[in-house]
Amino acid sequence: MDRLQLMTLTPLLAAPLLMAQCSLSNAPKEPSPPDGSGGQTSTSGSGGSTSGSGGGSECTSTNTLDHCGACNQPCDPDHATDPSCDNGTCTYGNCVSGFDDCDGDESNGCETEVTSHIDNCGACEEVCLDALANVMGALCTNGSCDYTDCAPLFADCDDNRQNGCELPANTMQDCGGCGLVCAPQNVSGPVNCTNAECDYGTCLPPFDDCDSDANNGCEIDTSSDNANCGTCGNPCVSPETCAGGICAAGCFSTSDVVQQGTQYNQSTRCDAVSNGGYTCTNPTITYGNVTTGVPAQHSNNNLALWCQQLGCSSFVSVTYGNRSYTAPWGKLFWCSGYDENNPHWCDWQDGYWYNQSLGNHPSPDGNAIVSITCN
Repeated sequence: MDRLQLMTLTPLLAAPLLMAQCSLSNAPKEPSPPDGSGGQTSTSGSGGSTSGSGGGSECTSTNTLDHCGACNQPCDPDHATDPSCDNGTCTYGNCVSGFDDCDGDESNGCETEVTSHIDNCGACEEVCLDALANVMGALCTNGSCDYTDCAPLFADCDDNRQNGCELPANTMQDCGGCGLVCAPQNVSGPVNCTNAECDYGTCLPPFDDCDSDANNGCEIDTSSDNANCGTCGNPCVSPETCAGGICAAGCFSTSDVVQQGTQYNQSTRCDAVSNGGYTCTNPTITYGNVTTGVPAQHSNNNLALWCQQLGCSSFVSVTYGNRSYTAPWGKLFWCSGYDENNPHWCDWQDGYWYNQSLGNHPSPDGNAIVSITCN
């Protein structure tokens, strides 16, 4: 075979060999042996593992805290103590203070904060708006229902802020507040408690309402009240006192007042003075250096003249009763003569007693003057 023929046949002979090599390179490979070599996916290693090693334990059971009921489903209830997985169900011991399980789902624990939750105050479904009666601004504070104020016409009278304002404050016994009885004094016309305020017709003269408290009505007698003489807020200045609604000095005192017109300045003093200085309680007579005379009832008495001697205009009334006549005290009657001819009080024994002891000392007889009123 010559050179030219050999060159022509060479490509034809090489073709089957190239085809065989190509077929061999494209043939499927045999499976790798189960020793983890060859780059195959592992069932327990890292990088795509089915059990995973990214922070949890291997899921060999669904009854553990990491896998409760299903793989990778942890049992970690909120705000609860002693969590456990019981047959695939997440449970716990108790809720921590301030929280409660209000949705009934133990798997999420105690999800509701109950120290300030107005619908779950202190416990689930403790709704403050239901527990608090007649209030404004319901609150839940430290697990207890509270409020900012009572609704109009209601009051909290049992001092229990957890039940609100339980009592109507527009009744006659609780008018405007707890225990504020609507019982006005010295008034005319109908009396009512209206819109938590006690109301009435008018004050009966000489009384007036000087403290602006309608519940006690017209509490001041302006005919004799030294701070409100004739009308509210009109005070009398000492030595004047209020009598008949007018500020005046009166005629009686707890100190000796000289009986004008007596020769030896007989005088009268009182244990107490009222009615603007016009009423004397337990009058006692002083004559010279004797200060223990007790005036008593007698047919000769001229009480109108006695009032005039003391500076009043006329006699109004007298009250008799028991007083002691025991020495040095002594019983007196009204007379002219004996120590002086001017009308004055005299010793019941013999008439005389200027600068000398009194002589009549009977047992209390109900005839002593215990009060006299002039004007």
